[in-house]
Parts: sequence; C-alpha cells; structure tokens
Amino acid sequence: VVGVEYQEMNKRKMQMILYGFPVLSVIAGAVFGNSIAVFFDIDKTMPVMLGVVIWLLGSVNYARIFKRDAVREGVQPVVIEIEAPDPIVFDDTEDENEKK
Repeated sequence: VVGVEYQEMNKRKMQMILYGFPVLSVIAGAVFGNSIAVFFDIDKTMPVMLGVVIWLLGSVNYARIFKRDAVREGVQPVVIEIEAPDPIVFDDTEDENEKK
C-alpha cells in the first residue's frame, strides 16, 4: 500500500530538474561513450558524441514532460507512506504431528 499526495513544488528543485538534469546527462553520456570506446578498443570520438546525444535527448525529453505536467500545475505527486502487508507464515508442524 503506497500513500501519495500532491505537494507544492519548490522553485529551486524545479530549476535543478529542468536545467541540472540535462547537464548531468551530458556528463553521463560522455562517460558512457568513453566506457564503450575503451571496452571495444576503438577511437573515443564517435562513441562519446553518440553517448552525449542519446543521453541528452532522453533527459531533455524528461525535462520537457516534467515542465508540461508538474511545473504548470505547481504541484507534484510525492510518496508519503509505504506500508507493506504482514507476511503470511505457514506453520507446517501441525501437518507433521498428524502424520505420526
């Protein structure tokens, strides 16, 4: 069981998501492209550029959707509570006693 409520957005958090997330994605894309180039032992230019472009497109798309949904309304859904059900424990000692 998960409890969710809408909370007012903090302006600083909003700006970090809209502008910081794409910047971090560019860095992550460059690191990813570099890792691919090292793994396959090829020139680093093309994998790094492709990594940056792909990661940047993904993060810009996320920021665009975030801006469309959360920023315009000024609220965002936040998980406030997670309640796990009690585990079901079977007692099989009674079955063993009946067999004897």
